[in-house]
Amino acid sequence: MGDQRCFYLFTQGCKINQHETQALREAWQERGWREVESASQADLILINSCAVTHKAVRDLRRAARGLHRESPGAEIAVTGCAVPGFGEELCELPGVRRLVAQRDKQQLLAWPEGEADAERGCGAAEKKWPLAISRFPRARPALKVQDGCSAGCTYCYVPLSRGPSRSRPPEEVLREALDLARHGYRELVLSGINLGQYSAAGEGVRDFWDLLFWLETRLIAAGRDGIRLRMSSLDPSLLGDKGLRTLAASELLCPHLHLSLQSASPGILSDMGRDRYRPADVSAFIRELTRIWPDFALGADFLLGFPGETERDFAETLDFARKMPFTYGHVFTFSPRPGTRAAGFSGSVSPGVKKRRSEELRGVLQDKQQAFACRMAELDRLWMVLEQRDPPAGRCEYYSLCYLGGDPGPGREGELIAVQPLEPREGGILVREEKAL
Repeated sequence: MGDQRCFYLFTQGCKINQHETQALREAWQERGWREVESASQADLILINSCAVTHKAVRDLRRAARGLHRESPGAEIAVTGCAVPGFGEELCELPGVRRLVAQRDKQQLLAWPEGEADAERGCGAAEKKWPLAISRFPRARPALKVQDGCSAGCTYCYVPLSRGPSRSRPPEEVLREALDLARHGYRELVLSGINLGQYSAAGEGVRDFWDLLFWLETRLIAAGRDGIRLRMSSLDPSLLGDKGLRTLAASELLCPHLHLSLQSASPGILSDMGRDRYRPADVSAFIRELTRIWPDFALGADFLLGFPGETERDFAETLDFARKMPFTYGHVFTFSPRPGTRAAGFSGSVSPGVKKRRSEELRGVLQDKQQAFACRMAELDRLWMVLEQRDPPAGRCEYYSLCYLGGDPGPGREGELIAVQPLEPREGGILVREEKAL
């Protein structure tokens, strides 16, 4: 390998982790390091971890052992959200020689020459947002605008790993958006740990809705109206009159909302520390939104089996899901995370009950997803971003998975393609490129 460092990256979890891994990739490549396709070729291996669920930590352990078997002589570093709560057991994994807490992730820009100082905390270097990107390994880049969370939900491990909410300055968000647009990306996903806590001084931007309006107007002024924006998961507390006005005025935004709902039981939301919004208010917002967006995608995250969740609590969530115009949803089951208040709550729900409730809710959401695909198949035109070639597929503006019939030709990943819907397929829609008609 000579003097050139060869590195391999393994990323778990959310869009923010993917963004931060890409920032490290670009920084290391600028230093002359070479990324390899197999861990067996690497002398440096970085695992960017997730710990939001028990399964994520289990997958992390399995991945670390597998990577060490592939490259026994490589130095393995683990960073990300699993480090604060699981550091002791991570140190015992074979090949793991360095742990870097999430709050110190930017220090990896100097790895291995620099030294990670776990006691440093959130210092001045972090406030400069050094983890910026100009490219992305996927066709729809995550545009990071916010990190951390100060909400204090009783079940959530994220504040312990990522710290309090911090917002990226608007001008840095714009700079990164323009860099990505120059490199040919046509859909940018505004991403954060909790977009509802976005707050920035200057540029007249106070909250997330201000940021969205400010960013969109400047992208259009810069001649970048050939791209589209999408929002990642939103806290339901964002859903108010200002949000409706912003969505109504938007020219670049995909008609798609994904809500971090978790439950539709007011009692469970209170126990979760999420009584900052009411399911009835969410329902009222969606009714108003249908007057602005006749067709739009609506997704949500649901967390079932929270301590003390009764059949009545679950019935409230299930009934809410049936009545709302959801087009898909993600269902998770509660697992206690170390250091959170809910880890000590009584009233645990049995695994069998969690499984039954999850299956019932997933069934409702899958039926809604299929019905939405049938409705989308009746439209005259969709615009999809090509994300993969085998088979050719991607997401349209309504977040439906589109399977593209025929060969799209080389070098079109990330491109916006006008397509005609043909028929619904399992989990999506079969489409063909419009020019072929």
